[in-house]
Amino acid sequence: PKSLKVNKSSPTVTKGEQEDVSHPSLIDDDISYHLRTDFHREPLPEGGGMSYWVLRVEVVEENQKLNTHKLIFSFIPEPWMRATSSEVPEPGNLLSAYFTPGGLHFAVVGVQTLQLWNLPTRDNPKCSLEYFWSRLIGKGDTPSRKAARGPRDVGDYYASITFLSIYKDAANGNTVAEIEMNDKAK
Repeated sequence: PKSLKVNKSSPTVTKGEQEDVSHPSLIDDDISYHLRTDFHREPLPEGGGMSYWVLRVEVVEENQKLNTHKLIFSFIPEPWMRATSSEVPEPGNLLSAYFTPGGLHFAVVGVQTLQLWNLPTRDNPKCSLEYFWSRLIGKGDTPSRKAARGPRDVGDYYASITFLSIYKDAANGNTVAEIEMNDKAK
């Protein structure tokens, strides 16, 4: 496949910002969308009184004309992740969601995945998955502490994201993500 390039210093290139959690609808002037992340604890199925964090992304549609707020989409982006509350006392940094430049998509950055979701359109009134990225742990990668003791679940086989940036070039429409994992950039 052809490699897409974006000149980050070009005046036509914008970078997605994690603070961009509200965006007007591109199909209705009275509607805007808001992203929020939330989390709660669930008891571990193995018992022992331990619990793990369930991380969720929600899309809320605000209609200024009708003065209403409606939850239109809610999902758990990495259901295999089971960070315990003893390992991670504050899970707020394990998940982020923000609109990509141009506002056609929103990005969900988890511990091990990047997901790009479409906002509702006239043709498709639902949020839909556009792109999903993850990377298997390979030779030379540093496995997670849990995986080093022996893989036990799906999350033990994937590399963790340490930093991510999304850029869009308005001149050619290219969108590029820079992803760092364990001090390696992709």
